[in-house]
Amino acid sequence: MRIRIKVYIFVIMVALIVWSTGSWAQIAEKDSTSEWNHSLIVYLLAPAIDGKVGVGPIDADIGIDPNTVLTSLHAGFLGAWSAEKGDWGMLLDIIYMDLNEAFQLPGGLMSGEIGFTQLVTGLYGQYRVTNSLQLMAGVMYTDVSLKFPPDGPPQLGYLKTGDSWADPVVGLRYAMPISERWSFDGFGQVGGFGVNADLVWQLAGSFSYRMTERSHFTAGYRYMDFDYDSGNGVDRFKFDIVEHGPALGFRFNF
Repeated sequence: MRIRIKVYIFVIMVALIVWSTGSWAQIAEKDSTSEWNHSLIVYLLAPAIDGKVGVGPIDADIGIDPNTVLTSLHAGFLGAWSAEKGDWGMLLDIIYMDLNEAFQLPGGLMSGEIGFTQLVTGLYGQYRVTNSLQLMAGVMYTDVSLKFPPDGPPQLGYLKTGDSWADPVVGLRYAMPISERWSFDGFGQVGGFGVNADLVWQLAGSFSYRMTERSHFTAGYRYMDFDYDSGNGVDRFKFDIVEHGPALGFRFNF
């Protein structure tokens, strides 16, 4: 039921975008430039992370607020690069986060830091349907690692677990100028389909303000949902996580 609801939401979102693009397409011609246009986006994401992580027969709830993410971030990179020529283009999207959060069990039995490392890399081809709308298709690669290095009794050892997988993804990208300096850019994607993850999907939208001919300030919101469960017994790994939050950054065109 949960997967069906998500798919329905995405279908409705697609229908609304296509419908809203109709009037825009009637007054806009397709871009026929013969040169490559590049964009580089670097941004800061402050997500809330909620859901369940399972290792073997044990499932644990995870709830990390945006403030905790920012204060416990050990390393991170969030950025995207796109290139377009005529109606065709490609997009490389990278999210990397390495969090370290202190913990202690009641009674002082175990203490230390939980390490949460995640890399999400998407490589997509794009085809322009109108000046506003592009079709997207590609692959999303996800790598998740959890580390538990306790400061307690030595016999507790060092636990590291995680998994990596790749999923086919399809989606739509929508861009529209609002005024001489302001514009909107958003995309929606859905994938997995049981190939590796049962379902992965995301929505993102941002408003851009043109500061110079080639540089823009961007502010938006991103929502990502992972539903992955693989293996059996002690080898089982589950990653049923939602990450969402505001994003601020800069885009450079060249």
